[in-house]
Amino acid sequence: MVLIICVLLQVTVLFDRHTCVSTMRVKTKTPSQKWVASKAVDILRDHPKIGAKELQDKLQSEHKVTIPYDTVWRGREKALAEVYGIWEESFELLFRWKAELLKRCPGSVVEIEVLELDGEVYFHHFFCALKPCKDDFLEGCRPHLNIDATTLNGRWNGH
Repeated sequence: MVLIICVLLQVTVLFDRHTCVSTMRVKTKTPSQKWVASKAVDILRDHPKIGAKELQDKLQSEHKVTIPYDTVWRGREKALAEVYGIWEESFELLFRWKAELLKRCPGSVVEIEVLELDGEVYFHHFFCALKPCKDDFLEGCRPHLNIDATTLNGRWNGH
């Protein structure tokens, strides 16, 4: 028994390399969402309206890999967020832009209308009139009389 243990110890010392398959050492061949996003950023900058299916076909043909559709879709969403930013952050920036505009161009009109549904705030309407534009419009307009409808009597009866 002692001889077998000594032999096993010597074999272990001689061959310090593992040959058994371990799940921790097997690397996946399927691209991840992060990989798809990294490749899709440049594609989306050139073709911003490309769909997930077309992107999937393009990535599979260029890189000789098989990518599930849902992985491409989620990777595309991450890439769009990287290229254009996140919608919620853009909405928050609108109010900062309004404050900065009113500070730098007093007399301007900026209206932001939101809807509140189920405790969530959603963008609804936006209106902006810059002070210089308003002033120039009022200065350049000539007074005029506008008649929508009037009754005509005599030779040309009607409205």
